[in-house]
Amino acid sequence: AALVGLPLASADFWQSLWHLQKQADSQPPPGMNRFCGVATHTDTENGFNSADLQGLATMVGAGSLWHYNWAPSTQVHAQGVEYVPMIKYPGNSAAGAACIAGLPQASTQGTATIVKGWNEPDHQGQAGSIEDLRRNPEAYAQQWTQDMTVAKAKGYTEFIAPAIAHDTIWLDFFLKGCEATAGCRDTITYLSCHRYRPDCAGYRADPQSMGWRDDLSYLLTMYRLMRKYNERGFHIRGLVMDELGCVTPDWSGFAPEVEEVRYLNQFYRDTIVAVKIGDQEAINKVKRAPWIMPKGPDAHEAFMNYAMAIAQERALDGGPQAGAEAVQAIQNLVSVAWFSQAPGRNFLSAHGSADGVSAVGKAYLDSCKLLQLESPAALTALKEARQQDAKMEAALAPPPPPPPEAALGDPAQASAEGPPAPPQIHGGTAGLPPPPPPPSTDGTAPIRGGSDFPRFCGVATHVDNSNFFNTRDLMELAGAVGPENLWHYNWSPTSQVQAAGVEYVPTIKFPGDSDLGASDIAKLPKANTEGAGVVVKGWNEPDDQGEAGRIDTLRTNPESYAKQWTTDMNAAKAKGYTEFIGPAIAHDTIWLDFFLKGCEATDGCKDTMTYLAFHRYRPDCADYKADADNMGWRDDLSYLLTMERLKEKYNKRGFQIRGLVMDELGCFRSDWSGFAPESDQVRYVNEFYRDTLVAVKVGDTDVIDKVKKTPWVMPKGPDAHDAGLNYTSALAQQKALDGGATAGEDTVRAIEDLVSVAWFSMVPGANYLPAVGPAAGLSDLGRSYLDACKLVQMPQVQAMHDLVLARQGALPPPPPPPREALARKLGVVAAENQVSVRVVSRVCPSAACPYETKAVSLFIGMTQVALGCQAGVDDSHSFTYDTRSINFALGFGVQDNGWYWRGYKAQASEQNPDNAGMQVFLNVADCSVRTSASIAGGDVPDARRLLSVMGTRGAHGGCEVVVERLSKPTLCVAGVGAKQCCPPCSLPMFEGLATCCSKEADGGRTTCEHEATPPRLLSV
Repeated sequence: AALVGLPLASADFWQSLWHLQKQADSQPPPGMNRFCGVATHTDTENGFNSADLQGLATMVGAGSLWHYNWAPSTQVHAQGVEYVPMIKYPGNSAAGAACIAGLPQASTQGTATIVKGWNEPDHQGQAGSIEDLRRNPEAYAQQWTQDMTVAKAKGYTEFIAPAIAHDTIWLDFFLKGCEATAGCRDTITYLSCHRYRPDCAGYRADPQSMGWRDDLSYLLTMYRLMRKYNERGFHIRGLVMDELGCVTPDWSGFAPEVEEVRYLNQFYRDTIVAVKIGDQEAINKVKRAPWIMPKGPDAHEAFMNYAMAIAQERALDGGPQAGAEAVQAIQNLVSVAWFSQAPGRNFLSAHGSADGVSAVGKAYLDSCKLLQLESPAALTALKEARQQDAKMEAALAPPPPPPPEAALGDPAQASAEGPPAPPQIHGGTAGLPPPPPPPSTDGTAPIRGGSDFPRFCGVATHVDNSNFFNTRDLMELAGAVGPENLWHYNWSPTSQVQAAGVEYVPTIKFPGDSDLGASDIAKLPKANTEGAGVVVKGWNEPDDQGEAGRIDTLRTNPESYAKQWTTDMNAAKAKGYTEFIGPAIAHDTIWLDFFLKGCEATDGCKDTMTYLAFHRYRPDCADYKADADNMGWRDDLSYLLTMERLKEKYNKRGFQIRGLVMDELGCFRSDWSGFAPESDQVRYVNEFYRDTLVAVKVGDTDVIDKVKKTPWVMPKGPDAHDAGLNYTSALAQQKALDGGATAGEDTVRAIEDLVSVAWFSMVPGANYLPAVGPAAGLSDLGRSYLDACKLVQMPQVQAMHDLVLARQGALPPPPPPPREALARKLGVVAAENQVSVRVVSRVCPSAACPYETKAVSLFIGMTQVALGCQAGVDDSHSFTYDTRSINFALGFGVQDNGWYWRGYKAQASEQNPDNAGMQVFLNVADCSVRTSASIAGGDVPDARRLLSVMGTRGAHGGCEVVVERLSKPTLCVAGVGAKQCCPPCSLPMFEGLATCCSKEADGGRTTCEHEATPPRLLSV
């Protein structure tokens, strides 16, 4: 209704679309001259030429097709096919200025009067490579207006807005800026978006298909933006989806043609085209689909900017009209362009074929032709096309596998007598370990995991992202939950962070046939030394190219690495380790299935697989709820079910896997650009960890029943043992399987078999468990996590009681133990003495660091104090140094606030450059000091190469510690020229600044205030 009265489209719009627009009262007048488009160019050596375009036009009708090539002009033409030029980048960039200069006059060189604007300003690989454009959309409305005004001067009258890759929040803020910019509203004729899916192999136009609901949610978001801004004075005529296609599950390339055809048929033909030609069945299905949720928050919310909105990005409740408005969104979709680039994949043309088009080309163009037919004929043709698809799927469907070898949980296993009984592996199969003893019936025995794994609760962290994780932090965590109930790891074979009673689990992060893996094995300590027990972790995320999966053959050929795994774990066996946590997958259970298949065929491998490991991160924790209606919760249950069925499957094949380990758990922002805010993390801990995992483990029957009865808990397939299947073909066919009648019960058993969870604790203010700031202790997140951990250690009756109180928010926090008692409990040995200390800084800001205001910072416990050099003003700080306090177990820290490159041992994931640090230990008897390297670790810059520290007895009777700059420092600041003393781009506060730097981009160059001397040997 808000669109009534908009100006009609220009007279040259195709008459063939008018009858479609008249079929829906809510539709605006027609917009783009043709509904079907092609996005292609010749850069990918596909041979695309005028003959190809003519072939497409011949099949669908030249008057029904348009094309573009991400450029202002083209050499590819076909009679009657309209070309739409593009200004790909903003005109204030060199590339954008070239586009504007190359833009032809309207209605020449195959063009009409429509021009496309910037391509994917929200994506750093396209126009978003201009960082300020990507991060500050409102600011670019003025430039957009200038660019389109130039196009107007060349005769263009219709303007397709910046085409977003996916970020509707970017578009919302850009339009907000446009609203406030004179003349801008008149340069937005259509809103534009792109859509790619990595799951086309299993895509279905069905309310139970998550991918289909996601696509409808995306269209709804775009439609509501159009409606919102038309109510604010714009004249937007419709939506344009000018890139559409399928990619592989890991986004590494285009999906096979068969998947592209499936997506075309299910989404383009059976949803978009079906709604547009008035297919009532499709319209009703869209209207009734649940969980159609637009993205938010809204750009016009009070005090909201783009950065804040991205941090709070979430799926919103679509309301009772979501389905009806999703139908309106499709009716307002005035054009779609298929992304046609790669022969044998998404390419519409087929050189040498009878009609010049590929299978995907025929599917696309046949659907396009439906829009040219009158409604009765179109509906009949659509019905016939669907019937033909059904016949082909039935003909191609493989025969059901024989019951004895069927994949666990496959409905094909069901016999005439009913569904199969749940697999019985505990105590029912020769060679398997007996089950753990059940909890006592009187409710006095503590709840335990089903394995010998030492502790249920773990922490995954190392010194990174300026979290300064150290022994004190680990002691705080251990003091809250009990050191005997906690374990930790750091993705390395050794750790300098230790706390008495807290077990350290070393990691062999990479395969031993790589340099990194060989180094890990060489450094691996003997079992039961250096804080370790007898458990060792294996390769980290072999299915992710950022971790162990950076080794391509490991990531793409898991079966072939079973022998190397066996070799690596045998090396650990030789050092006394007896329990082995399998390769920890990031997400790809199919990778794990094929790896275990290879392990099954490798001598000795089965004996090196004690636990299966996996990681879990979610981008939707802000709205996460332990409820059957919550898609995220069902996804988590499906993931657990998949892992459990892999365990059961391979135990039936001779393995002795004792349980599951989830050794990374946490939350990301919705665009995966960083960690979610702490409030989101707390919600996930409470809803998933406490109210699902822990609740099942402590025997909460309400939760157990809820899990058992939850619908759509679906494991991932196909099975690695399916005939003729390899890892590559399995990935191409991956899909959610019917979990069968026992899916809920099997999921409960998966949680019962979960022997350990480790929270991913890295970034202060987000997912970090220790508190950061003046008060030592735990963050809100740390308290939530460790309180839930303690429930697992309690007698069952008490655990259930405290669980109910925790859900009600009525569980009082326990009083912190006295520092002295905690120190004794954790094995801290310190002198029984204290002294008043005054630290004086004589270090002024370096001339090499033009933006530095205070050159030195002190770290006293969790308190940070910056010192200047103005005598009596800001150059000193006093405190009590107490050797009995955990705060001084590692002395106090002194930091040079300049920016320096880390040493050669620094890992790519670490903040670099960084400030330089050192630890200062005070002898309370004579006020003398000694220094050591910073507890931050990670080859952090050493402040002892820049500063001297001297302690003397002060006039006040206490100690005075004086910090001075060395006359000949041996470190130079990072960066040169305008980037001299540059901060790291990896920190959010500096990200996007022209003066920030990184080791990769800036090459480790330095600037020296004084001539640096060679490093000298530093004593500890």
